[in-house]
Amino acid sequence: MSVNSSSSWNASLLPYNTLQQKLQCLHLAGGSLSTTLVMVTHILLRLPLNVLVLFLSHQRWRRPSSTTALTHSDVFTVHTSVLELICSSGAVLTFSGVHTDTTVLAVVGILLSSVYLTGIMLFHTLTCVERHLAVAHPVTYLGLKNVKGIRMRNVTIGIVWLMSFAGSLTMYLSVKEFTVTSSCILGVVLIIVCFCSLSVLSVLVRPGPVDRSGRRQQVDQSKLRAFHTIMIILCVLLLKFGGSIFVFSMSGAQVFDVAGQCLISIFLFWSCLPSDLVLPLLFLLRAGKLRCWKTPQQSD
Repeated sequence: MSVNSSSSWNASLLPYNTLQQKLQCLHLAGGSLSTTLVMVTHILLRLPLNVLVLFLSHQRWRRPSSTTALTHSDVFTVHTSVLELICSSGAVLTFSGVHTDTTVLAVVGILLSSVYLTGIMLFHTLTCVERHLAVAHPVTYLGLKNVKGIRMRNVTIGIVWLMSFAGSLTMYLSVKEFTVTSSCILGVVLIIVCFCSLSVLSVLVRPGPVDRSGRRQQVDQSKLRAFHTIMIILCVLLLKFGGSIFVFSMSGAQVFDVAGQCLISIFLFWSCLPSDLVLPLLFLLRAGKLRCWKTPQQSD
């Protein structure tokens, strides 16, 4: 698709902002190809995982018990899977808008994707805070499992959803305003995620209690697995948020033309992919659906 291939892409009627920039990117031949790759990745890789998460969580919700009840982290994962469905819908609409030269469909698809980008960032933050409370402040965390704690969690989730839809409005900001706003928010989120993750790691690496003979007990295997899990989560989140800040900084500096901006946007998508897969994979692992990753100790 060339730049002058269709008059239906009359994006010049819109004020130049981040949304305008995205439309120009999609107007290029490379933008069309990248949109196709994104949609295929959503449909083949991310969508099946999140649909399975929603199916399993619905089953556990209909047959609640002490062993199958959804934890706070599980509930956050369910909402990220709902966001994934919204993102997949946005990818399909954007793909349809690009290949049918329909600007309205592409705009709606971009806005839905921006809802996902804001929401997934906030739910990742809530998940890290939940792990921090569970490990570093277990007494406080146990107190949040009652009705009051569940109510607080639901109110927080509602606020996150409102912020997610409000985040789509940032697409109407100028490119400079969008990059400054997004970089500041990402910086705050990155600080919270690093603090919570590092505090959890510091608790997990503490030496065990001293036995009667005066020797330190061996490291608990469950703590070791938890340490490795938190390390993986922290690494993929650093890749996601660090890559996002880098991309936004390059966009704000405006050192690239439209084709260059499209290129770094593709880099942003692939750098975020591991973190977008980690929550549903951990949910399925805890549910026992990834038996190929399950060790004998976990089975016991």
